[in-house]
Amino acid sequence: MDSRPKNFSSGDTELLKDLASLVNDQLATRALATQDELAGIANRRGFITIAHHSLELCRRNDLPASLALIDLDKFKAINDTFGHAE
Repeated sequence: MDSRPKNFSSGDTELLKDLASLVNDQLATRALATQDELAGIANRRGFITIAHHSLELCRRNDLPASLALIDLDKFKAINDTFGHAE
């Protein structure tokens, strides 16, 4: 780090582009692993991850917390009967 601007070589620029691409790929992979594609909400893995981080934040800051989990069985049948908008 410096207060003066630096000039990047074309090789440096390409390395930064490669790094950005890797980060984007990792973020996309995480989204696929933690989000329901159809509903656009957190799946079980995503919910557990978010819940863990949220509860840990509350613990560290000595804040009260409550957690509710609703497990909807046979969601596909409900979706097929009432449609994606429901």
